[in-house]
Amino acid sequence: MDAKRKNRRRKILLVGGVLLAVVVFLHWPVGRVKIVVSPETTVIDGPLNADGTVNYVAALDRMFAEGVTPENNAAPNLLKAFGLSILRPDEIGDQILGRLGLTAEDVGEGKFIPWGDRTVQISHDTARTQPAFIRPDGSEVTLDEAYASDVRQMLRAGRVHPDLDAWLRENAEALQLIQETVAAKPRFYVPLVSPDKPPTVISIIRPAAFSLRCTADALAIRAGWRSRHGDRDGAWADVMTVHRLARLVSQAPTIIDQIVATQMEQTAADDGVMLATRGPMDSQ
Repeated sequence: MDAKRKNRRRKILLVGGVLLAVVVFLHWPVGRVKIVVSPETTVIDGPLNADGTVNYVAALDRMFAEGVTPENNAAPNLLKAFGLSILRPDEIGDQILGRLGLTAEDVGEGKFIPWGDRTVQISHDTARTQPAFIRPDGSEVTLDEAYASDVRQMLRAGRVHPDLDAWLRENAEALQLIQETVAAKPRFYVPLVSPDKPPTVISIIRPAAFSLRCTADALAIRAGWRSRHGDRDGAWADVMTVHRLARLVSQAPTIIDQIVATQMEQTAADDGVMLATRGPMDSQ
């Protein structure tokens, strides 16, 4: 036993020593290094920061903006639908608005009201205690706990959340603006601006993708609501709007935007299959 313990201890010390040597080697100061940017080191070779590194934010912005004009860019109208909350509330947000030819007054507080911020139509006690439905995983959801995705599933099960009609009326203007915008404007460009010095790509991530995802959920819910009321043309229009919105979001350069766009496409595809293969959602 003693020999085995000694061998184990010796191996642990050896591994620890190797790891320590690697850490020291990687962090050992090597003096001033001249950074040479060329096609041999990176695909993107400019513009450059003051220290000689590539300004990837500016490079992405230049690629992202290619072919965008005030006439074909959906971003200004979508910003008006959501308000300043999807931008950084600082000088970076002001720079973004300025490059789009907008002011804070032009954008305002936005027209779209997320499900969580809706005007509640029923009493809190009723909403907290009355069960809404059983989720696919078997958990019971009360009306107070229901997310937008739950409201959509309720419609598929032939039930309507008591707050749904009023919420859709609250969002009628915003959804109309979004529908008209994505049908007429094929590009989606929000200038990429970093507050960091030098600029970093991680700092350009904004909550816009989440807001657009919430809008896709609202359109999908309204598609179900319209199908329930026999308005299949209106339901198809909402499904196509989600598809178009997803195509716009997919033009953005970050992986988060691509993930959100894929989720939105899946939402629209699911509802499209539902409309194409079944009758009104309350008849199932």
